[in-house]
Amino acid sequence: MATQTDFDQNADDQKTSAVPESGGADLRYANLSGAALAGADFRRADLRYANLSDADLRGADLSDADLAGADLQRADLRRADLRGAYLRYAHLDGADFTGADLRGADLSYAKYDDNTICPNRTEEAEPRPQRRWKPWLGEVPARKQH
Repeated sequence: MATQTDFDQNADDQKTSAVPESGGADLRYANLSGAALAGADFRRADLRYANLSDADLRGADLSDADLAGADLQRADLRRADLRGAYLRYAHLDGADFTGADLRGADLSYAKYDDNTICPNRTEEAEPRPQRRWKPWLGEVPARKQH
């Protein structure tokens, strides 16, 4: 018969780290809609498919974060650091990127609308977001390791 000690030991063995090998937090599919995250440190975080709609991310550090397929609709990303961020297939409708640093960010296939406010310097973000979704099959492609 299993004892409480056996159960506790098994539970400890089953725990998985919230920090993937890349060093950032594992927040895949997290529901952070409307969250107050101004100035938060999400460097190298795995935020694939996370719901960040209406979130306050002013001044947040999202450098090298994986935001593939994330919902950033109406998110406040003013002055956020998105250098090297992976935003493929992200929903950016109505997001505010005023003053955000998008150098080296991958915005391929990202969806945005006329209410999306682009940063002052968009020429360094490669490539520019697509107006409409381009069809793809299956999951969002995995981020290529540097």
